[in-house]
This record gives sequence, structure tokens and C-alpha cells, in this order.
Amino acid sequence: MLGGLLPAARPGPDGESDAAPTTVGAARQRSLTTAFTTSAVSLPALIDAARPLLAPRAAVVALTFDTGHVHPGYGWMGPLKAALEASVRALAVELGSAGVRVNAISAGPLVTPAASAIPGMETLAAHWEAAAPLGWDRHDAAPVARTAVALLSDWLPATTGQVIHADGGATLPLTVG
Repeated sequence: MLGGLLPAARPGPDGESDAAPTTVGAARQRSLTTAFTTSAVSLPALIDAARPLLAPRAAVVALTFDTGHVHPGYGWMGPLKAALEASVRALAVELGSAGVRVNAISAGPLVTPAASAIPGMETLAAHWEAAAPLGWDRHDAAPVARTAVALLSDWLPATTGQVIHADGGATLPLTVG
């Protein structure tokens, strides 16, 4: 239902459709609200709940996906991930004085249950593997996990409010010439 920014179907000129426009709009609004809550609002809520456990030098890492490009079939998830990234920056500012770092990892496409719900994911992953200068294996989450470990460790004590790309370089603006 959220694979495109515009609704998939509109009533025809005769006014007939499977559902009334208000019903389709209400269902889409509920889906968007759920997706927004899950994708963007849940991180601040989780951090708020865990705040008593966040001592100085603590780190929080969120997962995002390339918001610098439009990916067919990804629809509303692009803007929602951009909202998540904005939340990461704002949380980094709010928690910085407490010594807590907040960052996000923009991972390349991986084979996961969530990814299986994205239309065209197979095509996207194949394109990604071909475009990544360092290569990309959609079946290997280890590079992303190692990036998370680095962000959670003391090895990056001055890094906060950032989106770190662990994507094989596929999102680099490459110029052919």
C-alpha cells in the first residue's frame, strides 16, 4: 500500500472502484501512521525508555537505507527513513551533553524478512551489487554488523549525529568519463 507516494488506484470517471475514496484514503493514512511510528518515532521513544541506562560514553545506532536516491518500489520508506535520519541528528544534539552518541548506519540491501516486503528488491540488490566499487553481497550482513560494532565501541568517541554508509560505495556519486 505504501510502495508509491501516490495511491495506486483512483476511482474511474464513472466513480466506480473497489472501495470508496474515503475508505482507501483512511486505510492509507493508517498505514502511513503505522509506518511513520515504526520508522521514525520509535527511536526517540526507545531512547526515552532506555535513558536511565544511557551513561556517558554510551552509544545508540539505528539502521536506515539510502535516502539520497529514489528507489522504485521503496515509496514512502524513503521519506520515512529521512525522518529517522533527522531524528538521529536531533537526538545527538539532545543527548550530547550527557555524553551519549547517536548515529545511523545506511546499509546496502540485505536479504531480510523486511526486505522481502519491498517490491523490486531483487532488482535493486542486483543493481547494488553491480554498482558498488567495493562489491556488495546481499547475503552477508557482517560488514554492516562490524560497522555497528565500531559505532557502539569507544573507537569513534567523537562521532555523533552521523549516517555512516556501509554499502560497498554503491551510493557514491560516480562519474563516468
